[in-house]
Amino acid sequence: MSNASLPAPIVPTLTDEDTSLFPSAYVAALVAYVSPWIDLCSADAAIASISRQALNLEVAYANFCGVRSIIIPGPRTDSGKEAAQYARAVQETLVVATRVNIIIHMPMYREPGLEETTELLSSSVSGLNGNPPDSSKEIDVFGAWSTWHTIRTVCNYASRLFVGEFLFCFQHPKVQCFKAGACHFRTGKFA
Repeated sequence: MSNASLPAPIVPTLTDEDTSLFPSAYVAALVAYVSPWIDLCSADAAIASISRQALNLEVAYANFCGVRSIIIPGPRTDSGKEAAQYARAVQETLVVATRVNIIIHMPMYREPGLEETTELLSSSVSGLNGNPPDSSKEIDVFGAWSTWHTIRTVCNYASRLFVGEFLFCFQHPKVQCFKAGACHFRTGKFA
């Protein structure tokens, strides 16, 4: 946990090494995906602060460049406290970027074995990968909906806030499916 007597760290502005996105005519046609390591639900106040700052920097810069839609990875659990903390960060983002549609990328329901596996800032700092999913637990089919409802309620049903559902692939000879996740977007650079 962070020390309350110390000031929170401040994230520096983006540099040319951090991004390959610059204002140009084609940028309005892009859909940006924020850094998947951002951990808006962290219990550590310093990590949550760094994550919020990084999110706001990336979204504000994308807004400046002319991007019109930005995907933010959704919370990884349906805990009420974490959902509220996440929603507050999204609400802040809607104020920072006034011309951008925000898409929260989250599953329709949390199925064991299909969780997001990208390492978060809190797990890379602590060296832990969080709690392993409990596959014996019954699936709460309304948990993700409740989380989405919390997010949109805190954000006052903003007209620029959308949900982007994970599409889980299944095998069928006549049906092809595409699973969109952070791995399908350009890595290493904010684009």
